[in-house]
Amino acid sequence: MFSLSDAQRLRQELPPSGLSSNDNNSLIQNYLTHYGLADLAKTYSYGMGRFHSQNFELVCQSFSVPSTSRPPSATVFILHGYFDHTGNYSHLIKHCLDLHCNVVVFDLPGHGLSSGKPASIDSFDQYLQAFHDCIHFVEAQQLGSTKPWHLIGQSTGGAIAVDALLNSGQSQKFDKTILLAPLLRPKSWLLSKLQIKVLSLFTKSIARGFSNNSHDQNFLNFLRQEDSLQCTRLPIAWVEAMSAYIKKTESANSSQKQLEIIQGSDDGTVNWQHNLSKLKQLFPAANTTMIEGAKHHMANESPHYRDQVFARISEIISK
Repeated sequence: MFSLSDAQRLRQELPPSGLSSNDNNSLIQNYLTHYGLADLAKTYSYGMGRFHSQNFELVCQSFSVPSTSRPPSATVFILHGYFDHTGNYSHLIKHCLDLHCNVVVFDLPGHGLSSGKPASIDSFDQYLQAFHDCIHFVEAQQLGSTKPWHLIGQSTGGAIAVDALLNSGQSQKFDKTILLAPLLRPKSWLLSKLQIKVLSLFTKSIARGFSNNSHDQNFLNFLRQEDSLQCTRLPIAWVEAMSAYIKKTESANSSQKQLEIIQGSDDGTVNWQHNLSKLKQLFPAANTTMIEGAKHHMANESPHYRDQVFARISEIISK
């Protein structure tokens, strides 16, 4: 088992600049083993580093393809979803490596190995700034020397990617941007917003309900029973920050930037019908691929659905 205190110790032990390998660090080894990343870290060139962003200490991980046979073809940045962290993304990391792409992924503030109030944020602008600072860290460590760069965002990670496309010059550094079940409005948003306004008068957080957002029961069981880095409370502050993000994004000017969206038809987490319509208005050049029957957590769906998601990612990246 890898505990929350282990995560805090590991972050504090990382150098303030540069990368640590798993060779002589038992905490990194325990982390990689617990989250099914150990084999990837052995097969590929692996590093874990810490960088500063605003008032946060954020943890970034990189997996690089050996250039002994042929050089890597691209670098893929992964933005994880709400309540998630890098340790939950072994399938997607492996798939990108199988495509001969280097991978960079970091834990958002309040998630995983990174610091911050658990699963909370004052503004989604802080997520965007964290992404900017991750890019600066990657460039300083020469982790992104392999071009082109591609960006994949799951759910809230997709919201950050959209924010970057609409409001950041950094988005120009990315060739392909792929959104997996992107967050804009969650399901039943108008009702939820009213409920949150009432609850905010009495509490700062509510109990998190672990949703059945994947057909992979082993994944769902792991989150509930074996992942100590999962937050069990939903902070009201995060919902208020999301509300401000929705208002800002839905009133934004449209963009001619390319965007690829992969969405499941059985997604009960976000209001995907509204979101796809609004994203098409914001990005007229966007392409959408529907995965019939897939639920929300596309990076961790059962193999039947995940294989379809990954096949589409392969098509997009190989274009």
